[in-house]
Amino acid sequence: MFFANVYGGSRVMYEAACQPVNSTNLPTCNTDQRSFKAYFSRFLGLTSLMLPETRDTITKYLTDSANAAAGTCVGGTDGHTCGLAWTNGSYWDGYWGLGEQMSALEVIVNLRVHDKPGPLTASDPGTSKGNPAAGFAQNNFDALPLMLHQKDRAGAGVITAIIGVSIIGCGVWLLL
Repeated sequence: MFFANVYGGSRVMYEAACQPVNSTNLPTCNTDQRSFKAYFSRFLGLTSLMLPETRDTITKYLTDSANAAAGTCVGGTDGHTCGLAWTNGSYWDGYWGLGEQMSALEVIVNLRVHDKPGPLTASDPGTSKGNPAAGFAQNNFDALPLMLHQKDRAGAGVITAIIGVSIIGCGVWLLL
């Protein structure tokens, strides 16, 4: 993931495999790569929460990218479909899909990441407590160890034998 200098000195996010900067070449990326800007935007937002000294730098990058992404959300039959190339100005490039929509949504939403408090811990001011019973105490019964009898072991042995014979039989059948 990179940031390209574009119009007005903005630094806009782009995926190098998907969109050569200031080019109209066809994307050379796969379906997954078209959503990588979404994940990167989310991680940048969380980084600015966890490492406050990066907030101003990251917010600038996300703001520039969000403005560029919003400018591409003018396409499709509904007039709201977002495009893949954010560095080419405010127009829809004709590429659409889940990855493009996710990327535009994440970069815009992560501008609001500082509106709510960040991740909480046990000391500041989180209130989560562990439950070693894993919820059993709430159901008013205690988790007891299984009591296996001889007939249980025999049944498990029969089932294991049937599955083993089936696997061996299938292997022999495939070889013949």
